[in-house]
Amino acid sequence: MEKKEWSLDASINKAARYCSQAERAETDVLEKLFQWGIPKEHHESVITYLRNNNFLNDERYCKALVHDKVAYQSWGRVKIRAILQSKHLDTVAIEQALLTIDENLYQRNLSHLKTQRKNDDPDRTTRFLLQRGYTFDEINQQ
Repeated sequence: MEKKEWSLDASINKAARYCSQAERAETDVLEKLFQWGIPKEHHESVITYLRNNNFLNDERYCKALVHDKVAYQSWGRVKIRAILQSKHLDTVAIEQALLTIDENLYQRNLSHLKTQRKNDDPDRTTRFLLQRGYTFDEINQQ
């Protein structure tokens, strides 16, 4: 199979389309650039273009991920922070995004998860909630 030759403009356009579909982190884009076979010498230019034209924005990405993980998957702060840190995002952006969590929703999620597991062994429930990213203090608080 022949390897496709990528111009810088074609690389930028492909990455911009990818970023316009959903919020992306720089690590997600770099992974895709490798998958698409875009030459390494284009990577820095592509990332710079995406950042300068607001296709990539760490603060916006962090807030979107925090919102989605709390609202749709009932994750706790610990697990969300770990995911964001694994993507090598700015620590300040991560902490600012975590401050946007709706406390009422967060506590409702925790209560709901506990209620779902009320028939389980208490230790097993605690392990489950810790795995979901809630702290021991949050779990025992309710």
